Amino acid sequence: MARRPKKEESGSGYEDPPDGTYFDVMKKDSGFLRISRGEFEGVDLIDLRYFYCDKKKECFLPTRKGVSIPIEKWSVVAKRVNRLLE
Repeated sequence: MARRPKKEESGSGYEDPPDGTYFDVMKKDSGFLRISRGEFEGVDLIDLRYFYCDKKKECFLPTRKGVSIPIEKWSVVAKRVNRLLE
């Protein structure tokens, strides 16, 4: 369970952790997209997952909306995304 990230002093978003283990993007009060690096069953992954605000627990929780991509496949995905952006 993710704790609600702290607001930056400027109020423009949320702070990323100093160790760089994840980055939160597309932030809204109702939720955000988290990009993180992790491991599952011995496979290193990049995980893109949407988190929502659980108002009862006052924290953000992960949803099923997301994808985990093995790190060795990430360069192919990144190249394809860059081509889409051209």
